[in-house]
Amino acid sequence: MTKKQHIDIERMVMRTRYELSLMAEQPVSVENPKVMEYEKRINDLLKATEVLLESNRDLGERLADSRKRLESCLLALKKSEEEKKTCGEK
Repeated sequence: MTKKQHIDIERMVMRTRYELSLMAEQPVSVENPKVMEYEKRINDLLKATEVLLESNRDLGERLADSRKRLESCLLALKKSEEEKKTCGEK
């Protein structure tokens, strides 16, 4: 079984944005359409990655909230069952 490698997406996005900013500062002798298209695709992928990252964060927060509510409901159910047993024994 292979161990999953952790990927720091935020750092990858920041690094790529930095590298693109450096490329933008460099003078371009001849504008190559392939290079321009490549940079556009990179920017589009960065935007998509940022959206996915934000969605992942939101889902993580919603999952944590759901877990808290579930734990609260389970605790209330357990308490209710214990009270029911106590009332039944009297």
